[in-house]
Amino acid sequence: FKLDLTFPVADPEAAKFAAFGPADVERLMVAAEAAGPRTHVAIGLLVKTAIRANELLTLDCSAIRVRGTKLTVTVKRKGGDNDVQPLTNRLAHDVDALRDGRTSGPLLARDASGEDAPWTYSQLHTAVARVGRAAGLPGRITPHVLRVTWATTALGAGVSLDRVQDVMGHANPATTRLYDRGRDDLDRKLEAMDKVEAAFMKGGTA
Repeated sequence: FKLDLTFPVADPEAAKFAAFGPADVERLMVAAEAAGPRTHVAIGLLVKTAIRANELLTLDCSAIRVRGTKLTVTVKRKGGDNDVQPLTNRLAHDVDALRDGRTSGPLLARDASGEDAPWTYSQLHTAVARVGRAAGLPGRITPHVLRVTWATTALGAGVSLDRVQDVMGHANPATTRLYDRGRDDLDRKLEAMDKVEAAFMKGGTA
């Protein structure tokens, strides 16, 4: 049975969390690179690892290390737990370049002139918003918007909920579920039902 729906169906959840698509992220990263190494790395970590703003600002060079063949960062989560996160090759290269051999001190302390000038929470927000404007993205871009962008992109690409929860550092999977824009997608639900029905038929129970 196939139902032809020719009328538009409003999605009340669509605008619940602001997020950007891949093309927007590409423009954002180009603008971030033009803004300098520190801003480029900061925005790269925000949008590619879903790190929180306060976790990023307290990320120490001593928390960056090689494990096997991967460069990793150890993030201090809410509640004080340490969480090891691997970096993609491109991001690892940028982080290592900004670290520049340092073994201690905040990663984002090094400015474009090579001097140590740690960022404040307000300065990080200002830098992210400035790059968003330079990229021509609508609205005020914040670190949390970039975190949401990672989550919605991951879930939309089929990354499992538990993996997204792990990367984002959520204690409760219900929190991660809020970022799933496709959770009410009828096609996705029907796909699950079809798979179960096929399993029933295979087992001779249908």
